[in-house]
Formats: sequence, C-alpha cells, structure tokens
Amino acid sequence: AARPREAAALRGYSSVTAKLGEVEAWTDRKEAAARTYARASDLADRAIALNPEDRDGLFLAASIWFRQADQLRQFGKPEEAEKGFRKSLETYRKLQTMAPAPRNRNAIALTLGRLGSVYFQSEQFSRSRSSYEEGLGIARALSSEQPNHIGYANVYSTLLAEYASILGLPEITNLGEAAEAEKYFRELLLFRERLSQRDPASVRMRHELVLARYQLGAVLLERDAREALRLARLAKSAVKAGEDTITNTKWHLIRADFLEAQALAALGDHDGARRALASLRARKPDAESTAVTPIALAILGAKIDGKAAIEDLMAETLNPRGERRSLRTIRQLAEARELLAR
Repeated sequence: AARPREAAALRGYSSVTAKLGEVEAWTDRKEAAARTYARASDLADRAIALNPEDRDGLFLAASIWFRQADQLRQFGKPEEAEKGFRKSLETYRKLQTMAPAPRNRNAIALTLGRLGSVYFQSEQFSRSRSSYEEGLGIARALSSEQPNHIGYANVYSTLLAEYASILGLPEITNLGEAAEAEKYFRELLLFRERLSQRDPASVRMRHELVLARYQLGAVLLERDAREALRLARLAKSAVKAGEDTITNTKWHLIRADFLEAQALAALGDHDGARRALASLRARKPDAESTAVTPIALAILGAKIDGKAAIEDLMAETLNPRGERRSLRTIRQLAEARELLAR
C-alpha cells in the first residue's frame, strides 16, 4: 500500500516541478528550465517504477517528457528533442493499448506532429512528412468524431498549419511543394471557417481565420495573384475595430498588408501596392513580424519603384550580429542583388 501512495506523491511533485519548468522557459531562463525539466522527468520515472500500471501516472509522465522535448526543440536541439518525443509517444501508445481513450489518440497525434517538426529541423524530410501525415490522420478522424471538442479541433488545426507551412509557405524554408501546401491550407481554411461560424463571438477563432487566409494567399501568389489579393483583403476584413492592437492580430494584419502589396505589384497596380505598404508601415512592424523583414520590404520596393533600399540591403548583407542565415534570407539576398544589377 505504501508504494502506490509514494508513487502518487512523486507524481504530484513531478507535476508541480514541470509547471515551474514551464514558467522558467516562458521567462527565457533556458538553463534553469532545462534543469527543472530534468528533475521533473526523474521524478516521473521514479513514480512509474513504483506503480507501472498507474494510467494517470503514465499519462502525466508522457506529458512531462513531451514538454521537456518541446523546450529542447525550441532551443534548437532536435536530436535531444527527438529522444524525448519518442519516449513520450511510446508511453501514449502503451496507454492506448492498455485502455483506449480519445485523449491518448489526441496526445499521439500531437506528438507525431512534434516529431515531424524535429525531423524537418534535422533535414530528415521523408520522416518528417510521414510523421506529420500519420498524426494528421489521427487528428482529422478524432475531430470528425467529436466536432465540438475544442482541444481536438486545436490539435487538428495546428498540425494542418504546421505541415502545410513546411510543404510550401514562402516565408519559411520549405520543401517547395506548393501544390500540396495549397491542398492542406485549403483544408485548414475550410475547417477554421466552420469553427468561426460556430462561435462568431470568438476573437481567437476569427483571428486564426485571418492567418489561414493569409497563408493560402501566400502560397497562391505566384500562380494566381488575383486570388491572393482577394484572400489578403478578406483576411483584413475579418478583424473588427479595436482588435488590431492585439499583438498576434497585428502580426497577421501586417502579413495581410504585405501579401496585398505583393499581389497588387504582380498585377501591375503599383499605386495600390504603395498604399498597401503605407498601411503596413503605419502598423509599425517590428522584429517579431518575421514574415515581413526589412529585406523583404526592400525587394518589394524594388519591384514597385525600380529601385531598392540600399541601406536595408547592406545591413542585411553585412549581418553584423553574425546570426546564421536561413535559406529564405539567402534567396532574398540573391533576388535583391539581381534587382540591383538591372
């Protein structure tokens, strides 16, 4: 009798310790968070050793390993993150065998998505696609079976957005599969439209719809600038008065402004493109607005006006902080140099 009681005490201790690790990670204390998560993981291991058939204990342990691995993923340590996600996935699958339950399937789907992200980081592209597609299959089925469960809807929506983005969203390094990306972004947009219609008062649902419209438009831009323009304007129209000051919404609107300017430039409406850029700049984009970097704005300016903002291009080329360049930045620099040479 003492062993289950001790296991329950360790389980509670591990849960509180993991919460502390989350707080440390949120406040950017990375080293402290890593130590705290390691401690929480050790406590969870000890609890399971004392009571290996405790399903609640197993689920808690798997969630702690998941959160620890997710921090490692965000800190740029994909190899270590992969081990944690695999350990978590094995435990969730064991639980599903012991006692099938929707929450286990949902956790399996989410963990498969995180593994897909880790594989993508480490350039294991085939494994990334396989993992995302397996997770999406589970999440899609679960959301269909329980359409009113917001947690299952969120996982399905998240996996759709992540997978479509790595397939072909222009603002990130991607696999260059624009047609496939379009398919998944259309599925995402349709799903988020249904969620928004179900709860029209939800600001969060409405603003996720803004992002989905932007993402589909960005993928379509080169092939169908007119449809990209329609989606950019539709995205902006979903935001109500006063909501544009919400940080995430502001970023989405900046992206939509940028897409509108790109589409108008592609269609030859340079005056309209300048107005869209003026709207974007009025929102005061900052370093967090990653889709709209100074070099991206300079390149668009070059396309509109036949000249480039040399200072911005030089600042990006010199890269005084010595930061590692993404493939997207390298491509943008090549495009900028080509425009400057004309």
